[in-house]
Amino acid sequence: MSELVPAMSPRFIAARQLKERFAAFGHFYELPTDAGPVPCRSVLELVSHARAASLGEGRRGLPNAVFVMMNPGSSWPLQGGWDGAAPRSTPKRLVLAKPDTTQYQVMRVMDRMRWEQVRVINLSDLHESRSSEFVRRYPALGQAHSIFSAGRRGELARELQRQDGAPLVLAWGVHPRLAPLIAQALPLLKEAGPCLGVQRPDVAGGGYFHLLPQLQGDKLARVDALCEQLHPCKLIVE
Repeated sequence: MSELVPAMSPRFIAARQLKERFAAFGHFYELPTDAGPVPCRSVLELVSHARAASLGEGRRGLPNAVFVMMNPGSSWPLQGGWDGAAPRSTPKRLVLAKPDTTQYQVMRVMDRMRWEQVRVINLSDLHESRSSEFVRRYPALGQAHSIFSAGRRGELARELQRQDGAPLVLAWGVHPRLAPLIAQALPLLKEAGPCLGVQRPDVAGGGYFHLLPQLQGDKLARVDALCEQLHPCKLIVE
């Protein structure tokens, strides 16, 4: 085993280069509601191509970090389609997914940290690319859309399994209408292990910036800020 520290390179890696190094796999399902099925994603695995083969064989492995974000955005399955609302105890069927711009930001962190795998879970599974629509829609869905709800604690515990010393990275954004979801998730995450993220200084408790800033020129700065926090979390590579 060898201990590596991240290469703190300032260069910005384009999406096409990231796709040559990493792939995305997700579990997509439909949540039944009175208004009809709602598209959701329960988990996303971002992996190096070297590790992707094992995911296809059903061996998910332990990630170098678990990121907790707001909700699935514009990443959709490329193959395999959507599952029904399967019992939470069954093994999840992961399918190849199209990465979105936020996931490319996570890949930039992975490249900088020399990570092979990051798991992404969300405050809500609701698939909605527009944050304004997401915060409008999620309150009507009850509790089942969130892995942090009381009925999904066993599933949450499984998804938080990770390598020894692997961090929990909080990057769900600072929208004020996320407060109920954050209040539900944050105590469970702090109980699961040390949490870190780029905090907004004027927001008390739980105000962690999203990894994809609105201004294009700030993307690299956001990656830099997070990697500065992650640097002490030296990773162990087999």
